[in-house]
Amino acid sequence: FSHGRLSARDATRIIGAGLRGAGHDIDDGAVARLRGEGGAAGFVDIVARLLSATFGSATVAVDTDPVSPPGRAEARAAPDPFPGTR
Repeated sequence: FSHGRLSARDATRIIGAGLRGAGHDIDDGAVARLRGEGGAAGFVDIVARLLSATFGSATVAVDTDPVSPPGRAEARAAPDPFPGTR
């Protein structure tokens, strides 16, 4: 996760923490055995929603001019993954 990638273990831990935070008595092993709509992509969506709800929107660097030299990225707010919820 710290290297910019999301492993299955990371997703399991994040979803497990969200479920436990919501009052469910479930361990990470049980979370790993869950099935959900959308398969792996559905679980990544859940992780994104949990992280957004926990930490809010982030500011990301967006390369607005692909012809310019590397490193000339413009910082702007990331799009809200949950439009209409604020």
